[in-house]
Amino acid sequence: NAPVLAVSAKTGDGIENLKQALGETAGKIPDRKNESVARLPIDRSFTVRGFGAVVTGTLVAGEIAAGSEMELLPAGKKVKVRGLQTHGKTVDAARAGQRTAINLGGVDHAEIERGMVLSEADALRPTQNFDAEIEVLASAKKNLKSRQRVRVHLGAIEALARVQVLNDRGEIAPGEKDFAQLRLETPVAAVPGERFIVRSYSPQITVAGGRVADAHAARYYRKDTARTRRFLQGLADAEATGDKTKTVRLFLETAGGESGLSFGDLRARTGWRDSVLRKALDANLEKKSIVETSANFYLARTPFENLKEKTLLEIQAH
Repeated sequence: NAPVLAVSAKTGDGIENLKQALGETAGKIPDRKNESVARLPIDRSFTVRGFGAVVTGTLVAGEIAAGSEMELLPAGKKVKVRGLQTHGKTVDAARAGQRTAINLGGVDHAEIERGMVLSEADALRPTQNFDAEIEVLASAKKNLKSRQRVRVHLGAIEALARVQVLNDRGEIAPGEKDFAQLRLETPVAAVPGERFIVRSYSPQITVAGGRVADAHAARYYRKDTARTRRFLQGLADAEATGDKTKTVRLFLETAGGESGLSFGDLRARTGWRDSVLRKALDANLEKKSIVETSANFYLARTPFENLKEKTLLEIQAH
């Protein structure tokens, strides 16, 4: 349903019609939800005399303002934003969707590599294992199999990884979609909902695409397959309906268990801004589906009750 316009770059005929059509299309696009922490995958870095290190990339989420403290991941290097430009113009802040150049203080150009992610300080954490829903292209010549070595393109990075398919067959056929765990050889910064591309190791051909479900997944054993699939399906359903309350509860029930998760743990797992995460936690606390065991530390209700029962039995036995 997109308009088809005839344009001549040589004579300029049709350019004004093209501009008008682009403006009308852009006006129909809803604003991005500002619910995630600021995140900019770096695709280029260089040095400008008198200014220092500059990085460029597309701001995929959140907002970055001049003077704010940020962090380079996976290195964990804290940096300060000295200045910003979008489309060649100096601005006070850049917003999600904008192509952005950022002058950074506190870091040398040599320390920055393509594929790093510039994020809010102390918000996200590097990971080497993440669970995802993967769809294999119908045109792929082979099944995507467990233990297969692949190339994962996430943000601006290419990382080598091993696939662990989360089903009894241990493979995903062309044209099918299923859950799998990707075990990367290098750490990356990822958040739930982030899309990626899978290419075969050799020859380098695109074979699948996917969406991150749990960015900090634990390695699992075959006996855990059914439980892990239920958890991932629950996360997918919650994301489809926008139910953040359910997402938090699922993370606490499955990933937290009897050990629980801190506010920082949940922020790293969800990638949400503090205000969004706090609202989801408060909704769960009101429903009594989770317990705040100490300041900013949480347990799901079921693991909490199990732990309480085991503790009382141990005391009674003693």
